[in-house]
Amino acid sequence: MQVDIEDAFLRHHKSNPMKESLEKKLMEQYPAYHEKPLSLSIAEIDDPRSVLSYFFTCYDLPDLRACLKEFLHDAVKSDSIDASSHIILQQDLEKLVEASWLIYKQNEAPAETKIAVPDIPKKSHLESSTTEESDSKYQQVHEFFESFTLPFARYYLLTAIKAAENPTIWDKSAPTDLLHFFEMLDALVSSTYIIAKKKLKIKTAILPKATGSPDLTQYHLYCSGYDQHSHWDYVPRCLSEKEYCDPYKALRKFTVWDFKQEWQKTLRYILSYALGESSLSELGINLELVKTTELLQKMLEACHLIYVRTQLGNPHSETKN
Repeated sequence: MQVDIEDAFLRHHKSNPMKESLEKKLMEQYPAYHEKPLSLSIAEIDDPRSVLSYFFTCYDLPDLRACLKEFLHDAVKSDSIDASSHIILQQDLEKLVEASWLIYKQNEAPAETKIAVPDIPKKSHLESSTTEESDSKYQQVHEFFESFTLPFARYYLLTAIKAAENPTIWDKSAPTDLLHFFEMLDALVSSTYIIAKKKLKIKTAILPKATGSPDLTQYHLYCSGYDQHSHWDYVPRCLSEKEYCDPYKALRKFTVWDFKQEWQKTLRYILSYALGESSLSELGINLELVKTTELLQKMLEACHLIYVRTQLGNPHSETKN
């Protein structure tokens, strides 16, 4: 009887029309590489068990059950939500699931499912770029990414948001470094609105309509290879397949979500509370944190794709569309 139940369970999940419909809908929007673990670093991909070890060091079973119950309660109904703790748990759970998936795949078919992360060439064609894009409308985009790599920008943004939602002070570097980052980010937001609203597109930043999933071996289309990071650190995590091919679609989504002044106010809130001991939630400031974080990352990733694809030393930027 037990075997029959297990067989029925497996048959149900293999032929579940709702599951198949959901998978089809999701993968129509996102590239195939979203089926791989995007939240894990290269070291964690190589050793997924370290993620499990870290997770269960941070959470014991009673705490985890309590957190999941709070998740469910807040999802159904809650007047005051502890957003910061939920976001931290969500990120840890996502990494746990991805690490567990890797271990499962390695046990099932290790030769076929091992994720290879090629090294970035020591000499990148992007290093030969010595001038910025001549169009002044894109000057701030280039200045931003010549000051901050995409992985570094992501790190500063996400750690600042996390600090703003907790009664702790951001301590990843000197406060003046975060101030400088947000000054540059504020200017980047302003440039994004000019580019998106006036439809000031550069053709070389837009790829031809894809016939399949983006080819991540074409590093020059998304990766700045002039620093110590691997190309995996530059893979767009928050862009759909269409947005990867045409990053202006992501900029459009960012700008229609809210007015420029509201985005700049949001950035000021994040900066102020990241460097202060109070948190946004304590003072009743609701920034729709999950959506805000996603859209800010979309904007950064889209601007970075434009920056990479319009570099003078980039072979793609020399093609004629």
